[in-house]
Amino acid sequence: MKGGKEKEIKDCHKTVKLKEIRNYILLKCWYPAIYRFGKKRVFDKKRIIIIENFGKKLSVNFQPLFEKLKKRPDLKVKIIYLEKERGTKIGYLWRCTKLVWDSASAGYIFLADALNVFSCVSIRSDSVYTQLWHGCGAFKKFGNALSKGKKETYSNYNYNTWMTVSSPEVRWAYKEACGLPEEAIIATGISRTDRFFDREFHKRAKKKIRKYILFNTNRKIILYAPTFRGDALDAQMPRILSLIRLKAALEKQYVIVFKQHPHIKEHIKIPKECADFVFDVSEKMEIDELMCVADLCITDYSSLIFEYSIFERPILFYAYDLKEYCKEQGFFYEFESFVPGYICKTEEDIIYQIEHTTDYDLKKMREFRKKFMSSCDGHATERILKLVFGESW
Repeated sequence: MKGGKEKEIKDCHKTVKLKEIRNYILLKCWYPAIYRFGKKRVFDKKRIIIIENFGKKLSVNFQPLFEKLKKRPDLKVKIIYLEKERGTKIGYLWRCTKLVWDSASAGYIFLADALNVFSCVSIRSDSVYTQLWHGCGAFKKFGNALSKGKKETYSNYNYNTWMTVSSPEVRWAYKEACGLPEEAIIATGISRTDRFFDREFHKRAKKKIRKYILFNTNRKIILYAPTFRGDALDAQMPRILSLIRLKAALEKQYVIVFKQHPHIKEHIKIPKECADFVFDVSEKMEIDELMCVADLCITDYSSLIFEYSIFERPILFYAYDLKEYCKEQGFFYEFESFVPGYICKTEEDIIYQIEHTTDYDLKKMREFRKKFMSSCDGHATERILKLVFGESW
């Protein structure tokens, strides 16, 4: 038994060592060499690259920006899908290699997530890298902040010219997490939030939701959108509330629309008796559309709380594993005093708070929105374009 345990530990150390060697070869040698060769090509200032880490569809993080860019016929926009979550490691390596090669002669590169392929690359001075980030505010720790002050061996962010955030309040958190100078972190607002101020977007979302859920028009919509547990590449589903219990208590006044986190591949199991009460629209509607139509939101540790605060509607936090999650992940702000809604540890708590939504603290929600979302006013994309391309945009 002891020998088996020792072998397991040795194998684990061997795997870690091999990973370190692989990362050294790729990040210190391979990608920098590819970039140097790529720089020998003719530089095209009007060439723009948008990098999608996950999936093969343009995400909401880039859609408002892309709509503006494609109106300029003089600009050449290319979207590169890395599809980090699927295929073989060799396939991902090849896609990253092509990305580095293409980026070496491009004027502008836009990202919305962590990416370390450029961490050891000597970026040309006439290229502009802009990290739009995929979330608002500053909630869960990441990057250097997660490693308790110890710098990441290969940074996911150090090469960025600009990083856009949702308000001046959170600049310190991104400085700590990303290791960027504070003057590179700009409170332009987050591009994807512009659509929340678009009446037509709201109308389309309301029309779309009617196609997928069956409910009496007098019933309100609860958006249930928990985040994942564990690592993004091996995301686990959290404990799900008892849908049968929720139906028994709430079906006369509410319906639930469930949105799975995109990193989780598992589908929620909806009991047959709840088919007219719970609707899984994970693959049918975007989270932004659902936030527009929801009267109330149940989440846990998702950064969607910042976007949803724009609507000033009630949020409940099903934080049954708060201690464990805090120990593993950590937060930039103390969770219990910072969130703008009730923290529920049990299903009974959730049901009670839904039945008493009139008690929710609107003043606290407005203060939260002002503090963390003050730069999100429907004009963030325009400010980002002027920041990146200059005032003449």
